[in-house]
Amino acid sequence: LAPALALRETVMRRARRRLALDANGPPRQIQAGGDFEGRPGEYALSRFNYYLCETCETPYFGGDRACHRGGVERGDDHERGQVPAFGPEAHRLVCGSCSVTSRGKECKKGHGAEEMEYKCRYCCDVAVWFCFGTTHFCDACHTKWVTASPDWETDPPMKACTRKTCPLRVEHPEHGQEFCLGCAVCRSLKASQQE
Repeated sequence: LAPALALRETVMRRARRRLALDANGPPRQIQAGGDFEGRPGEYALSRFNYYLCETCETPYFGGDRACHRGGVERGDDHERGQVPAFGPEAHRLVCGSCSVTSRGKECKKGHGAEEMEYKCRYCCDVAVWFCFGTTHFCDACHTKWVTASPDWETDPPMKACTRKTCPLRVEHPEHGQEFCLGCAVCRSLKASQQE
């Protein structure tokens, strides 16, 4: 039980830190009379997705739960839209510091490699999947990739945003290319200072 409790505390600590960086300030849910009054950690866990890296086995931020509409379950049944658990087609949940493309990327303010985030290769969302050793996916695009097999390699979705309109608040290349968003903590601090 001790390892599970230690993991929960690590995730809760990271979630509270991310909640504290929210540009909108403390949410009403943790204020007096709110559903999570005096329990910011519990609220943060209900709001944010964290995944366990399959390489280093540390938890990493995977976006806001409101942005995810369900994903693909791991398993052997590829026909029913499940991700193969092994073999050359295996898809993996991998943190930013363990992603092959993150080598040489680190936070210059010392927040740690575990805070590195990537943009989904095919939309404007934070990536949580790292597949084929080359491709970062958000949960929604990963589900589409596995269940519908779109031809995004030759015809990726069109980029329809600018720095001002992008939900990630960054200027990024056209979809279909890998893009490191940088340190999640620094990005959150910068966003809160701009608002």
